[in-house]
Amino acid sequence: MKAKSLILIMGCMIICLAACKKTQLVHPAVKTATVTDTTTDVYVAGYVVAQNGNSVAAYWKNGVLTRLTTDSVNISVAYGIAVQGSDVYVAGLAPGDSSGTRGVLWKNGVPQMLYYGTDYSQASCVTVQGSDVYVGGLVAGSGSNLDSAIYWKNGVGHLLPSPMRGSYLTAITLNGSDVYMAGETNAGDYAHIRGTYWKNGASPVTVQPADTSLSSFAFAIASSGSEVDVAGSAKGYMATYWKNGTPTQLGNAAINGSYNYGIATSGSDVYVVGATTHNNLNVATLWKNNVPTYLTSVAPLHSMAKAIALNGPDVYIAGSTFDNIFNNNTNAYYWKNGTAVKLSAAGSKGGWANAIVVVSNIRVL
Repeated sequence: MKAKSLILIMGCMIICLAACKKTQLVHPAVKTATVTDTTTDVYVAGYVVAQNGNSVAAYWKNGVLTRLTTDSVNISVAYGIAVQGSDVYVAGLAPGDSSGTRGVLWKNGVPQMLYYGTDYSQASCVTVQGSDVYVGGLVAGSGSNLDSAIYWKNGVGHLLPSPMRGSYLTAITLNGSDVYMAGETNAGDYAHIRGTYWKNGASPVTVQPADTSLSSFAFAIASSGSEVDVAGSAKGYMATYWKNGTPTQLGNAAINGSYNYGIATSGSDVYVVGATTHNNLNVATLWKNNVPTYLTSVAPLHSMAKAIALNGPDVYIAGSTFDNIFNNNTNAYYWKNGTAVKLSAAGSKGGWANAIVVVSNIRVL
């Protein structure tokens, strides 16, 4: 009986071992985590001051200076900058042919003169979408005509309609397939200047203070969704921005005046930069949701913020400090979250910052 039980037990063990040999354990695939590294490049456009006091168009990448021309005999200035991939586009002003100074677009340091007839031109802003490059500015009028607002798309000029004698562009931005441009229209005198924006080159829309008899200026524009935000000044000295045409006054008349030169939005937050005047000194200022923050001390130098760029939670602002003499004791800066970074003007007397763009680069390790 015991022998039969032992045989039965051994038989079961053999069957179990055979079953185990037929069953293979399948391990789940091991997923390798993707490791990335993000770096941020900060580009600032403006100029350096040559030893003879003339401005020389330049830009900085992460603080490293690149002069766009070696000519310091003639004046050149960079007013706008855009970056796409490895390409850097800078818009500005430089000596042209014998007929005078021209608007110019530098692509990776190579200049392309911007023409519309034979008249003087100036390029003040640039943006890029895909293979299309948009540059805004002005061309000089002839006879009794004043300057005319113009934009160039891939080098081809398009005049913008204006109900007044003169107009020019100061800013350009894209919202999907729509092109928004900001600037001014005027009738030839200070009292009749009107801040203006154009959508896709159609009829201009003016932005005005509550008292529509007063002048207004538009220096920057941003657009997201159905909103159009324009920054500038009303009455000539009161910092103001307009959201879909409705003005918000940021300045305080009791402190001599204020000016807006740049605007950016993120969700419900509105960031505007410019300057506030205290006792005849300009102080670089950031307004976030209408609340001002000074970027520098009130004295001894003037300061001014000219442009703003947002990168995630970080706020970047380009601007300068200067004294009462033009291009004397002038220094270019950018501020990251309120911390100042002075930009090198190696070999020059100083620098000036007009525009800023920030690019994040994600690398897979």
